[in-house]
Amino acid sequence: MTKSVRVKGVRRDYCYYSWLQQSLLSDTPCLDYFSFANEVNNNRRTTNALYADLLRTITSQKQTKKVYKAASESLSKYKDREMAPPFNTFKEDYGNYWGKRKQDEAKEHQQITDQQQSTLNSINSMALTSLENYATQVYDDIRCYSNDDDIEMVQNIASTSKLLSSDLVGYIEVIDLTSETIREMLEQLDPQMHLGIMLASTITPFTMSEYGLEIINAFSGTSPSRMALRKTLIEYGPKLYHDNIVNADRAFVEVTVRHFMDFMDSNRNPLLFPTNERSSCIDTTAFIINRLFISHNDIVKLNWIECEHCTTSTRKWDGILIKVDDHVVSTCLIEFAGGIQCNSISTKEKSDITKIYKNMKKIIKNLPDNIPKRVYCVRFFGKRDYHNLE
Repeated sequence: MTKSVRVKGVRRDYCYYSWLQQSLLSDTPCLDYFSFANEVNNNRRTTNALYADLLRTITSQKQTKKVYKAASESLSKYKDREMAPPFNTFKEDYGNYWGKRKQDEAKEHQQITDQQQSTLNSINSMALTSLENYATQVYDDIRCYSNDDDIEMVQNIASTSKLLSSDLVGYIEVIDLTSETIREMLEQLDPQMHLGIMLASTITPFTMSEYGLEIINAFSGTSPSRMALRKTLIEYGPKLYHDNIVNADRAFVEVTVRHFMDFMDSNRNPLLFPTNERSSCIDTTAFIINRLFISHNDIVKLNWIECEHCTTSTRKWDGILIKVDDHVVSTCLIEFAGGIQCNSISTKEKSDITKIYKNMKKIIKNLPDNIPKRVYCVRFFGKRDYHNLE
């Protein structure tokens, strides 16, 4: 039976999982940068992104002492690569490694160029049209060595994202802007293009009402005890002069806090015990989303449990948010990836992520031109609701 080291947060289908296991199974576990770079065999930018992402993924999880030590020491060394010698020998080794790689690639490039030139010389007698066709091919081959423009860089980022150890959506050609590694790569784009991407994926901040801010600030200043929270809820609760439509944000906070406070005060808090997928969604996601849109239920409506949408064929959804007067337009898909301590496993999460994002892309393609090309999704997994924008 092959020995292996358990590494939390890193999938077994991660493309460099065998390298990771081999490095950690050695007598002196070390996630060596240069060994990883040889394994990846890619350019410096991609290699650095993959390496930093792997180390961040490992150190962000609770690991065994051996695994955490190997990753944290390697990450510390990698981050200090900009320090000036002689304080850091890694910088010198780093520079030498990539300098040699650059020389090797230049030699390979020269060999290709020489071969192309030799081939061109040997076909001088060919007809002009044939020569032109061949020259076009040679130009295309040489052009691949030029600097990528921003469009190509975005495509490269999309390709690289699927190789990241932290990837959840890259394998279905979606760029995860919540990833620190992806954000660092995007920052290397032209500033205008980078700004455009970030603005297109940014939700307009919601401006809370005066009464909404009042109750939020009251809870923020309350000690984390049930009695204190209940007292604040009573003190800042419903008032006769409050309009629950105009001040929908305050009403949402009041009702939601009371809902979960009742669970905390109950004899058996259902959020602390195993609960199947649909039962847990009634107390969590369904309750929250219903309350969130109650003040706009003349514009959008929610369909729950095993419902379909015309743009996603016969695919069943746990929830769909659609326009009241145009059911073709769906702006949000809702999916439950397991319950509370019940079927909340990574394979289930990945399966639902694949399902929801692939179908979000279908919906975007089918949206009318007068509708913004945006679709939201809500995923419930491990007692948390994840709200994302496509």
